Amino acid sequence: MLTPFLAFLNRHARLILAGGIFAGLALPGLAALLRPLMEAAVVASLSLSLLRIDWPTVVAWGRRPLRAAIGLG
Repeated sequence: MLTPFLAFLNRHARLILAGGIFAGLALPGLAALLRPLMEAAVVASLSLSLLRIDWPTVVAWGRRPLRAAIGLG
Protein backbone atom coordinates (compact mmCIF):
# COMPACT_ATOMS: atom_id res chain seq x y z
CA MET A 1 0.00 0.00 0.00
CA LEU A 2 2.86 2.38 0.74
CA THR A 3 4.83 1.49 -2.39
CA PRO A 4 2.26 2.86 -4.89
CA PHE A 5 2.07 6.07 -2.86
CA LEU A 6 5.86 6.47 -2.88
CA ALA A 7 5.93 5.72 -6.61
CA PHE A 8 3.33 8.45 -7.15
CA LEU A 9 5.39 10.93 -5.11
CA ASN A 10 8.47 9.97 -7.11
CA ARG A 11 6.74 10.57 -10.45
CA HIS A 12 5.26 13.91 -9.43
CA ALA A 13 7.85 15.29 -6.99
CA ARG A 14 8.55 18.49 -8.93
CA LEU A 15 4.88 19.38 -9.23
CA ILE A 16 4.25 18.59 -5.57
CA LEU A 17 7.15 20.79 -4.45
CA ALA A 18 6.06 23.65 -6.71
CA GLY A 19 2.47 23.27 -5.51
CA GLY A 20 3.66 23.44 -1.92
CA ILE A 21 5.47 26.70 -2.57
CA PHE A 22 2.45 28.28 -4.23
CA ALA A 23 0.12 26.96 -1.52
CA GLY A 24 2.39 28.47 1.14
CA LEU A 25 2.29 31.83 -0.62
CA ALA A 26 -1.47 31.71 -1.18
CA LEU A 27 -2.32 30.44 2.31
CA PRO A 28 0.10 32.06 4.79
CA GLY A 29 -1.94 30.95 7.80
CA LEU A 30 -1.65 27.31 6.79
CA ALA A 31 2.05 27.81 6.00
CA ALA A 32 2.64 29.17 9.50
CA LEU A 33 0.75 26.24 11.01
CA LEU A 34 2.80 23.69 9.07
CA ARG A 35 6.15 25.44 9.54
CA PRO A 36 7.30 23.12 12.39
CA LEU A 37 6.93 20.16 10.02
CA MET A 38 9.19 21.68 7.36
CA GLU A 39 12.44 20.35 8.82
CA ALA A 40 11.08 16.81 9.05
CA ALA A 41 9.74 17.01 5.50
CA VAL A 42 13.10 18.12 4.12
CA VAL A 43 14.99 15.41 6.03
CA ALA A 44 12.53 12.76 4.84
CA SER A 45 12.79 13.95 1.24
CA LEU A 46 16.59 13.89 1.28
CA SER A 47 16.65 10.51 3.02
CA LEU A 48 14.36 8.99 0.41
CA SER A 49 16.56 10.46 -2.32
CA LEU A 50 19.62 8.83 -0.76
CA LEU A 51 17.89 5.46 -0.86
CA ARG A 52 17.72 5.71 -4.65
CA ILE A 53 21.47 6.28 -5.14
CA ASP A 54 23.38 3.55 -6.95
CA TRP A 55 26.03 3.04 -4.25
CA PRO A 56 28.36 0.74 -6.25
CA THR A 57 28.67 3.51 -8.85
CA VAL A 58 29.40 6.09 -6.15
CA VAL A 59 32.13 3.84 -4.72
CA ALA A 60 33.58 3.31 -8.20
CA TRP A 61 33.75 7.08 -8.76
CA GLY A 62 35.30 7.50 -5.29
CA ARG A 63 38.12 5.15 -6.22
CA ARG A 64 39.06 7.48 -9.08
CA PRO A 65 38.86 11.02 -7.65
CA LEU A 66 40.63 12.63 -10.61
CA ARG A 67 38.11 11.18 -13.02
CA ALA A 68 35.27 12.35 -10.75
CA ALA A 69 36.75 15.86 -10.62
CA ILE A 70 37.02 15.98 -14.40
CA GLY A 71 33.41 14.78 -14.66
CA LEU A 72 32.24 17.56 -12.35
CA GLY A 73 34.35 20.27 -13.95
